Amino acid sequence: RVTAESMGLTTLEGSPLRPGDWIYPVVSVIPMGWTHAMVWCQRINERICEEAGLTNSERLRDGSSVPSGDFWHIQYVDNLHVFGTNKAIVEERFWRAVEALRGRGLTVHEIEVNEGECQVLGWAVDRAGLFGPTPKRLWRARLAVREILRRNAASGQQLERLLGHITFISLCRREALSVLGETYTFTRKNYTRVAPLWKSVRKELSTWDGISPLIFVNLRAPWSTTLYSVDASDWGMGVTTSNITRDEASMLGKYTERWRFKDPLAKNPRRHALAAQAVGATAEGREQAETWAVFGVPELASKFQAVGFEFVDRSWKLADPQHTLRNNAVGPRTLQQYNKHWKDFVEWTGCLVSEAASLPTIDNHLADYLEMLYHKGEDLSQANYATAAVMFKVPGTKGLHQLPKSQQAMKGWRRLCPARSRLPVPYEVVCLLSQVALKSGKVELAIALQLMFLLYLRPSEITTLRVQDIVPPVKTRGRRYPHYAVLLHPSEAGIPSKTKQWDEMLTLDLPHQQFVGPTLFKILNLASRPKDDPAFSVTLEEINDFMGQQWKAQRLTSLGPPHLYRLRHGGASFEAAGKHRDMVGIQARGRWQTVKSVKNYEKGGRLQQLFAALPKAVQKRCTEAFRDMAKSFRSLH
Repeated sequence: RVTAESMGLTTLEGSPLRPGDWIYPVVSVIPMGWTHAMVWCQRINERICEEAGLTNSERLRDGSSVPSGDFWHIQYVDNLHVFGTNKAIVEERFWRAVEALRGRGLTVHEIEVNEGECQVLGWAVDRAGLFGPTPKRLWRARLAVREILRRNAASGQQLERLLGHITFISLCRREALSVLGETYTFTRKNYTRVAPLWKSVRKELSTWDGISPLIFVNLRAPWSTTLYSVDASDWGMGVTTSNITRDEASMLGKYTERWRFKDPLAKNPRRHALAAQAVGATAEGREQAETWAVFGVPELASKFQAVGFEFVDRSWKLADPQHTLRNNAVGPRTLQQYNKHWKDFVEWTGCLVSEAASLPTIDNHLADYLEMLYHKGEDLSQANYATAAVMFKVPGTKGLHQLPKSQQAMKGWRRLCPARSRLPVPYEVVCLLSQVALKSGKVELAIALQLMFLLYLRPSEITTLRVQDIVPPVKTRGRRYPHYAVLLHPSEAGIPSKTKQWDEMLTLDLPHQQFVGPTLFKILNLASRPKDDPAFSVTLEEINDFMGQQWKAQRLTSLGPPHLYRLRHGGASFEAAGKHRDMVGIQARGRWQTVKSVKNYEKGGRLQQLFAALPKAVQKRCTEAFRDMAKSFRSLH
């Protein structure tokens, strides 16, 4: 308060004042820092836009469901955004609102008109419906994380600012916030001082940086038909599921349960669900109705929708029961293997199977999965684990006899490739098969056989090679790379080897291998093809079928059943028997993790015995094919 004399006032609103009278000044503008200042600015902006024709029913606003239709608008303090599917209507209604704002003395600036893609309040929406943080906002946060990690020290205040940006970006995919935990603890304990980052904090920040490019949502994604019901549970059965139509899911998905906590009429869900029946039916209801009539229904009460009884009164099942007793029916290592193989199987089907799927459905998919494993060149043990995992996860199978197609597939696999059938194939036999393939016009197949043998390739690796993965010799000043090389499992492709290794480079470096590289490069036309194209068009099925047919036609059955993995073991055995490489070199080339693994698969001593078991005429043809192999390949140039 101040005196009238100090303000120079003698009258106030027509009343005389004495010099000593107290005056109580009141500000005529919203004071800076006032708690409700933002609310007033927001409501003023909204009211002006409403008067200009941007109705409340078309507004996107927190605490309200998304309006139906094809036109929406947002006011955020001093920002106005208008969206729609009709360009003319959007522009006409936008400019009408702009003129209304200017007419009230408000400055309008930085007007942008976008079609197809736009940025709104730090978020980007593209034509395909993908919604996420703008690249600028995302990279500012990622670079800040990397700088903090580089310094390896920060104060809690610094991390708090960074966490604010991370939290805002992660609102788009809230599960991204689950990686942060120790970071908040570090922030509280070291708020006013710089401290070295804990190892756990470094891991959390690095993880968020790694997954941040995945923080986006597809606004065009359909609603799920699975309805979840969640509650707390001490023994792991707090999540149940049921089926629902997409229209029902869309209706329920408009509302967020947390809204009810701001609504005095919806804080009690049961009472709110019965409100329509209660109002007017009882004395309490009539009193409540009179209160609503006088003061109006609270704004949130008209927007929050309780889940109706028709959605609760339905058949539910456990989403992911713990199966404590069942899981202890096998040992920990076996359970781990079963879980891995079940997961691989389910993912291969595109999640079309589950523990609740029908037996015919599981049988059809499992039979196809076994076929894929066989053609991929996997060992019979992988098939055994896959079938065992299915029978463990789906006890109703009661053995393979309940899955007739899969049972036949396993029987066929055992006949074609008995367990432990990993004997090598002599190189002379591979040359004979390659010679037959060349004469049949199957040039790619002939090259693939040679490459799989000479580089000890796993069967599936031949089909994953890209054009750029086959590298010709390079001559440089001061250093020379004289051999053709093949890159397996490049890190940029994102698929590691069977042993989880990346960037494995193998060279055709021995004298008897020199003919393969030039032919490979010339016949596959690698110099002029797109770099990301598959190098080979021949498939594993075609190679498998060819070997199976020629095994009988060329009288090779005394070698045992054909299998693509025998080419890999044959290459290692051939170079060991001929002393082309020592055991360490063979281990490195075959990418086996231990020397013991090499000894399991390298059987150079068996090559002579296997070759001797062939008929004399076949031996002669094999020897001639081996002698003429380089000449036959060079004739293709």
